[in-house]
Amino acid sequence: MKKSYIQLLGIIALIAGVAVGGVYMGQHYFHHDHPPHTHVKANSLNAHIHAQLNITPEQEEALKDMERQYQEKVIYLEEKLKLANMELANAVKEEKRYGPRVEKAIADNHTTLGELQKITMQHLFEMQTVLTEEQNQKMNRIITDALYHQP
Repeated sequence: MKKSYIQLLGIIALIAGVAVGGVYMGQHYFHHDHPPHTHVKANSLNAHIHAQLNITPEQEEALKDMERQYQEKVIYLEEKLKLANMELANAVKEEKRYGPRVEKAIADNHTTLGELQKITMQHLFEMQTVLTEEQNQKMNRIITDALYHQP
């Protein structure tokens, strides 16, 4: 009985941690009130970089297709994260322990978070082809500062 109670507490703590992390990410990194065609994108690091680089109208035009493709990928991965969280909830509900389904659901969630980080970095490096050398240097400082000083 005591072992089951401890396992249940562990699962509840895990779910709470995932939930808090998801809420934090949602509030700080994703903005859903902007249409995809604006230069303020779902990923706030991307939006922050755009705001800090003084991108010219010509550069904005050159970036438009890159931004649209990036936005589509972000939306897809956000939906994939929602599904992964629902699967985790279902696994917890059915297994009532840290079992194989719970473990797989957590792994799927982490994989999707990794994909989101990967496409964001790919997008930011793709932007370099349009930016000036000064803008690229500034963007690299913003990225490294964000990674070093993440919450």
